[in-house]
Amino acid sequence: MGFAQVVEQAMGLTPDQVTARLREIELAERALAVEKAALVAVADAAGVPAMDGHASTMGWLVANTNCSKATAVRMRQVSRLLNHVEEIADAFAAGSFGVSQVELLARAFAKRRGGTRLGEVADTLVSVAEHMDFDALSVCVRRWELNVDPDGIADDIAAAAAGRRAHVVELDGAVDVSARGGDPIATAEMVTVFQRYVDAEWRIDAERARREHGASCPTSLFARTADQRRFDALLAIFRDAVTLRVDGKRPEVMVNVVMSQDHFVSALARHGLFDSDRVVDAMPLTQQRCETSTGTVITPDLAITAALTGHVRNVLLDRNARVTDLGRTQRLFNRAAREAAALLPTSCSWPGCFVPAELCEADHMDEWERDHGLTDLANADPACRRHNLFKTNNDVTVTPTTFGATLHTRSDGTHLLPTGASPPPVDTPLDTVEWHGWTVERLDYRDLADSA
Repeated sequence: MGFAQVVEQAMGLTPDQVTARLREIELAERALAVEKAALVAVADAAGVPAMDGHASTMGWLVANTNCSKATAVRMRQVSRLLNHVEEIADAFAAGSFGVSQVELLARAFAKRRGGTRLGEVADTLVSVAEHMDFDALSVCVRRWELNVDPDGIADDIAAAAAGRRAHVVELDGAVDVSARGGDPIATAEMVTVFQRYVDAEWRIDAERARREHGASCPTSLFARTADQRRFDALLAIFRDAVTLRVDGKRPEVMVNVVMSQDHFVSALARHGLFDSDRVVDAMPLTQQRCETSTGTVITPDLAITAALTGHVRNVLLDRNARVTDLGRTQRLFNRAAREAAALLPTSCSWPGCFVPAELCEADHMDEWERDHGLTDLANADPACRRHNLFKTNNDVTVTPTTFGATLHTRSDGTHLLPTGASPPPVDTPLDTVEWHGWTVERLDYRDLADSA
């Protein structure tokens, strides 16, 4: 059957059937990936490649599947992971998460320094892989790597900083811009600036389109494509770089570094800035944070340097990595509340949305009017304008989970979950916070709301 015939068949499906069929195919691909990994494991153990004269399993895979060498390496890594870590193998065989997630875990398992220790946190990684998106799993794996091989992470950061490079050249009347490397703080600063300029260009297009086509016009009617807006945003950055304010100073760019308390005090203790006897055990992997607000994991020492040379804002997180409340004093989240809410996730919480959290609105998980939801940080969720309105207009409910993420539920009671994923455990609101053995009352941020 040709592709045109397949398309014709798909066109006969209802929208719900299209989605259901996609999910069926995804589960089938996961099952085939499990079987392929098992065959590779058997081939390795039984010496199957040598029977056809192949010197390696990778050569056998390339010869039989006509895949790239990189693909063959990934297949072997997945096979070895599933053959050695039972928790991950069983969860993948059950279809709880996808091939992309298992390949990420397999790369971590293949690391020369500390990779075989992945099994120590397999249960946590399986839960994150099932209940959170790929980027969240990637950050969690990076946190684990920071724990088992801090020197390796530090070496990676130092190499990226030392190898930083960029060029801006003219090619046949067109510009070619490229940059690579740099440390995570510089990277976060550059990404933040670029995203803000891109957002400004998007708003220009949106306003023009709304004037011409009405408030509900689709993005397909925008004057520029997303690629064109990104180019124009970069051009605007270059042009603004030569335009100083009257006092000759440029406004500073705020880069947020989010760090869990255990990482902070341990790093201070290593440098003699904190009593080492007061250092407590590390928090669970899902609650550990030492990263920029965009999700780039950094070393605690780099975060300490940023704290000593820049501005630090303290936010108390509860045991489920949520900020304590702000109080029901206003309809809209003020600036301080919006900024604090944006420090928790790294993007819009809607599944499959990639709008950075710092460009999102602070939405009420429990709606202000429908649910009488509080305007506090425990009820705050970053949502882009599109999904904020969609959630309200379609009666979608949002529930915090114990993983620090959110669960979205349609009006008919079904959840917006990836194929194979079960609903994650939901968060339990706390009147007090257990913190390093102390019981702390939930902080009231109403003074902050009134003064900001």
